[in-house]
Amino acid sequence: MQVKEMLSHQMLRGEGRSIIMKTKRALIKAIVTLAMRFYPEPTYENCASGNSKELLDIAEQFCAYEDNRGRLPLFRALWRIVIDEYEHDPYYRFRMDWVVEELAEAVIDGRWKPRAPFRKEQYWCEPVQQDFFDGRSYKTIVKPYIPREERELIKT
Repeated sequence: MQVKEMLSHQMLRGEGRSIIMKTKRALIKAIVTLAMRFYPEPTYENCASGNSKELLDIAEQFCAYEDNRGRLPLFRALWRIVIDEYEHDPYYRFRMDWVVEELAEAVIDGRWKPRAPFRKEQYWCEPVQQDFFDGRSYKTIVKPYIPREERELIKT
């Protein structure tokens, strides 16, 4: 595949970059405005589902690590939408559960490439750990990551 055909090239350097950037700004503003105006703030007190409460904990930790003041309102709005929809709508709850289950399987099977250990990411203030899996439950069951191309070769 040529570089010009790659999605990352199309988004960052392609002809439509300026349109994408303008659209992204408008989309972020719309999401934040609508979420904060129409979606109630989810709390432990107004959520009944245990999974919604787990999402609250994950969202709180995520927002504590996010250090980009320009994007934090977007992430807070997105978490609010996700948790509210999960809590009240079985249609979305079922689909979100399915995605979580599939991601868990991909991680455990070694199909999901993990974050690079010891890498300091811009605008992300999670403490860097000496052992990448330190304190993680899945460290005893996760298989090593195998790139998709290698998995395809193994199948044949």
